[in-house]
Amino acid sequence: MKKLLSIILAAVMLFGTLGISTGAMAAQDTVKIPIYGGTLYGASVTAAIDKVNKERANKITADESLTKIAEQRAFELMVYAEDNDVLPNGNPITTRLSGYGTTEFTGYERVYASTAQNITDSLYDYIKSGLDDMDELNIKIKSVGIAAYKCKADDSYVSLYFIGSLNSATPASARTNRVVNMSTDCAVSNLGTVAFDVSDNSSLNAEINLKFYPKGYASGTLIIPASEYNLVSATPSVVKAKTVSGKHLVFPKKNGNFTLNAKTKKGTVIYSFSNNLNAFYGVKPNISSIKSKKKKTVKLSWNPIITDFSGYEIQYSTDRKFKKKVKTKVVKGAKKRNATLKKLKSKKRYYVRVRAYLNQGYGEKAYTSWSKAKKVKVK
Repeated sequence: MKKLLSIILAAVMLFGTLGISTGAMAAQDTVKIPIYGGTLYGASVTAAIDKVNKERANKITADESLTKIAEQRAFELMVYAEDNDVLPNGNPITTRLSGYGTTEFTGYERVYASTAQNITDSLYDYIKSGLDDMDELNIKIKSVGIAAYKCKADDSYVSLYFIGSLNSATPASARTNRVVNMSTDCAVSNLGTVAFDVSDNSSLNAEINLKFYPKGYASGTLIIPASEYNLVSATPSVVKAKTVSGKHLVFPKKNGNFTLNAKTKKGTVIYSFSNNLNAFYGVKPNISSIKSKKKKTVKLSWNPIITDFSGYEIQYSTDRKFKKKVKTKVVKGAKKRNATLKKLKSKKRYYVRVRAYLNQGYGEKAYTSWSKAKKVKVK
């Protein structure tokens, strides 16, 4: 199986490197994107605010609701960041600020900061600069929501987010520098470049994950959870898609052109991939001998092909086209080279053919083409 398996999976692995542009997308159709193990620097924010307040007559106070919004938005900048004040899910940023009146200042930035102290210093500079701008316009910010977030996979850079309001604050609870798991809804159209990522399960199937290169600050790729989309094969006779225990799996079946689509639960195509599978070489067994020496029985032998198949199927019928009265005998084991068919009708002419099969796991099998049918008259 090793030779055949490696060839087939090599064809499937092209999924990860060949991209097809997605079609029209519904702007508000979203998928949930998680990032695990990032850090929110709550203590650094508190230290920066304290430092700023020591220098100002008009003090600012961290507001609980605005701080929660800022923390979520600082995280979301890793997934999607554009200079158009739009959230990852496609909504305006201002929809998060209902009930706060006129918001005079919002802003975000990505800074290089390798330590908590670096982050505190960057926050201080950023907050002070923003408030100085407001002071020049005679705008007195009273309450703020401020956050700093660092993605685990991108630990050199930090996203900063600031919201300033003219309203008085509901003081925020004390926060520490803490590791968090966070998620956000992201519009399909805001995902950036999407591609398949393939993991070989070494049993003639492969697991498909959907990854994307974010438009935000995160470096590398992020994964779209399997629960957020369906994997659908437009050509299941060539490559079949199947979801097992929350995993999207593909099973190569035969040579030919295939198309796989990843679709949201609403049916929006997130990613579509088409290619040609040319891995089976048209291999098939060949019946080398077929005889009927005993009454109502036929004995046949076949030549070996690739030795790592799981077994063979033998079909036999009195119909040369195998359209009716067809029976199938399964012979397990790759080393089997012969079989005996019993309880046949005497004096009848039978047509017999053989194909090899390969167990792919999860109840799936791949088959070779049928051998050329041989005829035999039953004794």
